[in-house]
Amino acid sequence: MPAKISKQKSKPRDIKITIRLNPEELKILDNKRGIVPRATFFRKNLVKAKIPAAVPSINRKAYLETARWAANLNQISHFFHMHGDEIQARGTEEIYTYLKKFRMKLIGLDFSETGDEKDEA
Repeated sequence: MPAKISKQKSKPRDIKITIRLNPEELKILDNKRGIVPRATFFRKNLVKAKIPAAVPSINRKAYLETARWAANLNQISHFFHMHGDEIQARGTEEIYTYLKKFRMKLIGLDFSETGDEKDEA
């Protein structure tokens, strides 16, 4: 059974460990860690912490592009609210909700099971 590391204040990390990898192993490591620094990746794996999956660049680009869509939908919804058209406002809000869920899935966040959605748009 692995030893548990306490979650108290961080102690200085002054012990350095060096490992050697061949080019194939390094490529595998870099693919698994994504943008997480190598040392952080190893440390988090050591304590079995959850490491977020790397988000493909195409998904990051799509997430940024759909941010404009979300902003436009929000403005349209606001316009309908200001002019008393609640049916249209509710329709745009529903579209906005679907767009928000789609955007979260693009970057690997899926709150559909937990209900812990946060407004990221």
